[in-house]
Amino acid sequence: MVKDDLVIGWFNNDKDTVFKKIIIYKNNLNIQVFVSKVIVNVEGIMQTATDFEDIEKIIAIVNNLQACSGTGLDKSPQSVACYGYVDAKKPGTSFTDSRCTVCSKERKNMIDLQRIYTLRQREIKKKLKKQKSIGRVKNITRKNSRLNNKVFKLKEKVGLLKQKCATASAAVIENELTRLPESQQEAVRACFAAAKLKDPKGNRYSINWIYECLLVKIKSRKVYEHLRTKKILALPCIDTLGKYISKMSGQYGFQQAIFDLLAKKANCMAPEDKRGILLLDEMKLSESVSFNKKTLKVNGLVNLGNYTPEHQINSKGDHALVLMYQPFRGKWVQALAVFLSKGCASSTVLHKIVMECVILLERSGFHVDGIATDGATWNRSMWTKFGISSENVSCEHIHDSSRSLWFLSDFPHLIKNFRNCIVKQSEFWVI
Repeated sequence: MVKDDLVIGWFNNDKDTVFKKIIIYKNNLNIQVFVSKVIVNVEGIMQTATDFEDIEKIIAIVNNLQACSGTGLDKSPQSVACYGYVDAKKPGTSFTDSRCTVCSKERKNMIDLQRIYTLRQREIKKKLKKQKSIGRVKNITRKNSRLNNKVFKLKEKVGLLKQKCATASAAVIENELTRLPESQQEAVRACFAAAKLKDPKGNRYSINWIYECLLVKIKSRKVYEHLRTKKILALPCIDTLGKYISKMSGQYGFQQAIFDLLAKKANCMAPEDKRGILLLDEMKLSESVSFNKKTLKVNGLVNLGNYTPEHQINSKGDHALVLMYQPFRGKWVQALAVFLSKGCASSTVLHKIVMECVILLERSGFHVDGIATDGATWNRSMWTKFGISSENVSCEHIHDSSRSLWFLSDFPHLIKNFRNCIVKQSEFWVI
């Protein structure tokens, strides 16, 4: 460039640089326009300048030019065919426009392409998501089908087991039940009986099972109701138990059913577990007479069985005589009989009752080796009838002559008598 060439520039205050300039060469008066250091061909500017008017026109045109900012996108900052400037005086443009028409079009095209690409990517993601959901549905469907097949096979298996149970004979079931304890046998039988009924109100229970139910209810009513309401066991309701109890008639004297049950119990016991003593004691009762509408009998009168004295017939009873058997081994005891008398039973009556009770126990399979009573005078008199004295505390056994029958005094009764003596006396002396 020649030193005498004419240079006209526009200074940018913000960046301290010249961003527009016009160069008119002296040799041939050719004109070049630079915008942002790039030569641009501006419409309306001639190639050469002939006079000062041409230069003024060129200056006015260049003064309206703005540098093109390009597309504003990182991928393609500027179009290849970019004009490099923006004419603010051109119709349809203003000073706020910073892009040429070529860059504007390329920017719009690129934004449209980006939008189309984004939409396609969204559609692809939706398709992939749909395919995944379809795959999950297929997997769940297969899993559900497998579970349904498994349930169907299990139902078939349960049906076969039900058929086998239905065809199984009662003898086979009873044979299997013998392996269980007696209480569990009763529970299983009650459950089987309840399963055969459509209506639980028509169920019937065995006496042994009723006894077990009564024991559970006595120990805990809440536990009984829980087992019954949750159908853990086939238990009757409380009202049904009351009806069964009302049908059980208690009687005075010896009941043959008790000794029959003891005979069955003795058959499954070892010989050393069947030996024990006979206990008898009396207790004071309040006189009371009532009429039983079910049995049409009067309760509360003297009842000593076949040994009731004639002068006490139709008299109100006020003493109860209780007999109980207790083995030497084991924790169980068995009440044998109860009698109702007017006052304490005489030694003659006691002698006969004890003899009958010992004979009944021996016949049922249990051995009575001793008789225990308190030290009351009527009991001592009964001992005398058996030949018991201070020198002789046993006699020949009633049922087996090779054995002896021993008589024992209730030692705590002596302590009770001593206490009563102290309480009755207002004062006493200790020597």
